Amino acid sequence: MVDLAPQRSDRRLTKPVSTTPWRPPSRKALIAPALTIGGCFVVGCLLAVGHHVYNASLDGKDVSSTTALAGLKVYDQTWANHVGTAFAYLVKFFFTMAIGAAYLETLWQAARQRSGISISGLDASFTLLNNPLSFLSMDLILSARVLLVLGALSWLVPFVSVFSPGALTVTNHFLSGNEPCSIPTLELGSVFAANNLGSYSQVDHTGAGDITGPSQTLQRLITTTLLGGTYQAPLSPCDEGASQCAYSTSFSAPYFECSDPVQGNYTGDLNFKQTGGTTWFNTTYYSDAAGDHMTVAWLLQTGDFIVNVVQCSTMNATYNVNVAHTASTHTVDVTSVVVNGVIASDDVTNEFPFSPLSDPQNSNATRSTVMSSAVMLAISDVLSGSIVASDSSSPELTITANNTMVGMSNFGTLDESEREFIVNPNYTIPELVVSFITNVSIGLMAANISDKALETTCMRSTTEIVYLYTPRTLVGPYIAAAVASLLACIVGLNAIWRNQEARNTSFTTMIHVTRNPALDAVPENADEAGKVRLRYGLRISDLHVTLWDLRSAHGLEADSVMDASVLSDDSTDGFDIVSLPGSVAGGFTSPPLTIVEPPPLAAAQDAFNTVQLSAQDCMILSSQALGIDTTKKTQTQRVYVDGVFAGLTVRDALQLRQIKLSFPAVHLVAGVFSDAMCGLFGVSAIAPQLERAEALRHCRWIDEILAEDAPCPLDAAFVAKHRFDYVAVEEGATVDPTYHKLRLQGYDEMKRSGIVLSTRRTTGVSVPPAECPAHSDVE
Repeated sequence: MVDLAPQRSDRRLTKPVSTTPWRPPSRKALIAPALTIGGCFVVGCLLAVGHHVYNASLDGKDVSSTTALAGLKVYDQTWANHVGTAFAYLVKFFFTMAIGAAYLETLWQAARQRSGISISGLDASFTLLNNPLSFLSMDLILSARVLLVLGALSWLVPFVSVFSPGALTVTNHFLSGNEPCSIPTLELGSVFAANNLGSYSQVDHTGAGDITGPSQTLQRLITTTLLGGTYQAPLSPCDEGASQCAYSTSFSAPYFECSDPVQGNYTGDLNFKQTGGTTWFNTTYYSDAAGDHMTVAWLLQTGDFIVNVVQCSTMNATYNVNVAHTASTHTVDVTSVVVNGVIASDDVTNEFPFSPLSDPQNSNATRSTVMSSAVMLAISDVLSGSIVASDSSSPELTITANNTMVGMSNFGTLDESEREFIVNPNYTIPELVVSFITNVSIGLMAANISDKALETTCMRSTTEIVYLYTPRTLVGPYIAAAVASLLACIVGLNAIWRNQEARNTSFTTMIHVTRNPALDAVPENADEAGKVRLRYGLRISDLHVTLWDLRSAHGLEADSVMDASVLSDDSTDGFDIVSLPGSVAGGFTSPPLTIVEPPPLAAAQDAFNTVQLSAQDCMILSSQALGIDTTKKTQTQRVYVDGVFAGLTVRDALQLRQIKLSFPAVHLVAGVFSDAMCGLFGVSAIAPQLERAEALRHCRWIDEILAEDAPCPLDAAFVAKHRFDYVAVEEGATVDPTYHKLRLQGYDEMKRSGIVLSTRRTTGVSVPPAECPAHSDVE
């Protein structure tokens, strides 16, 4: 039979053979916990200082490119936030770890107090650092208030990581300065203007020429300005990194001086003569001896036929402007306009002596006069004309803009349904006329109508996003956390010195400190047990020193307690270890697997290939099948195997033996298929399920029989329900035609889950199997 259960050695410690007196306790064991407490506190302080230095190094620097921490390149705010978060987390971690280590040592000191601590208080003290409800323990409030203080510090210190991210923020920082720049300008007397703003013809054989009209480029600019209601803004002369760029400049260009509106009679105005309809608006551009002029007239109301008339004179003027650029806007403000003289575009002034106009023999003044005429001709082309509504007796009622483009501009609104033209109520006509020619002049300047750009000085402003460090937001919480941690460290180091031994809360320690026979007297009822008071210390039960007396442990409050100083440590140096008869040397170890079974017949060893497999062979095969070292599976493994088991055959028995010996400890569960399931497989069960299960129960390898709910096919829910670790399947089952396909599907699901324990198929069996209890893909 197989003896797989671990056995406990009956080892005892006899009294020391030597009569050497007790040595004072060694302090070496206290170094590690003391270093843990002090080291974590020091590291936390260093990290806190490092966080402050890191933030201070970033203060006032551009977030796009900053060098900090000995060459570490910080390229954006996200990376800086990551570093700051890491600092905050580590500071919190080490301070909390120092407090936790100090709390642990103080816990063992509190357990040594003469009055002891109740079991409910001990439960609360062991969970205080991760369960805030433990603060409600009355025993801790009355008997161990220091633990409550340390526990509160452990909960509060992590809050420093909440405040620290707000210490480093970003803000906008403005930098302004003057720098040289090239700006656009307008010179109507330039060669560039002559080549791009007019169309010309040669007057006679002398080579003289005159202007015939504006160029398409000039017409396009003026038309766009009228329809858009604004100027075409210049581009910024500063680089893309500038948030603002500003400069002042001046240039000469045409200008209108307009009179105030004068009311007149509709029928008396030559421009409003009867045309079979109603004239709502008219613009007329003309030249006389005094220069060029433009008359603008518009109808106020149809009932009285009263019109307003404005006279505008065409002038040459100097514009003084301030230009400002931002990332999204370009603004030109006209600060003043100085009138220089009238513009006369008669035949004489429009002629030039040398054709083409760009000929160097033509003076700049000549070119400027001709180009001014070209600009005014283009303006006249878009403004001159009338807006006329048809007569009410006309079969087709319309309102038409003849030649003029005013109806599509901001001068007014053309209402086709009412056949009216409504002047823009927000501005006067003189304001609209002056605004239009001003916008045209600014647009010409923005287009840099000149032979070269103008060199000047621009005021360049840059907006940088820089780090802003607020030290008090970081330093204050860190100082508070450091002070709290320091106090905890002092308490913890004092506890270590007074305890004179190092303890923790590991499972091994719990085994040691509860190995006291007196604890068997603690009631099993949880409420009653919680009221029992225990005291931690060296237990002395009688004059005979046993294993329990050599270890500090929890005991009843009434027990006599020896101070820990009587022992140097928890070792058993100087004691004889005596193994009682029948025990296994080495104490609590798993014994070698021993099989007690009758030897097989020699003929059986030759006939059946699996008879000679030893326990070691079975473990090797299972290790190969599972890809693990099954010899190290010291815990009992629950293995399931199913089948019909219609008479226990040699094949069944040898497979069950392999399963039982695949691990050091196996709980083998056999599932016996029902009679109905056997009919589903087309297998003759020979005997009812009850008899088959009862016969199988007497097999030495079986630990448990499942007859009521043995499923087919197997599924994960069944395996989980019974907590099976593995499912045994015989090699070659997946290619054996005697297996039912439905059953194989269940085995395949188990194989995908990695819990199939493959067993070797027994050959040489004379009786054909009624069913195959296990399978694997190995053949």
